Amino acid sequence: MRRPATFAFLVAVTICANVACDAGPGSAESRRGATAGADDGHERTIRDSATRMLEEGRTIFRYDTFGDETFWGDTLHLHRAIAGEKLGGVGPGVSPPSSA
Repeated sequence: MRRPATFAFLVAVTICANVACDAGPGSAESRRGATAGADDGHERTIRDSATRMLEEGRTIFRYDTFGDETFWGDTLHLHRAIAGEKLGGVGPGVSPPSSA
């Protein structure tokens, strides 16, 4: 029965200590401002790398099929099921409202 109370006490002390450390005059904002000039090159490198990786991820997500187009198209004929009988496919098809 004492373990939950001890655990809760330790969590509360840890939270209070973190809040006290971040709220003082040496907070993250003031430290960041004091070292901004020294880290501009490094920060720019990190920012450029992150931007490049996001762009690569978007390209992969949008255009890379990972080899699945054969499965979805040739094996399952998913495009025909989505089109429906009226458009040369099979079944009722999928309309924009029903796809949401």
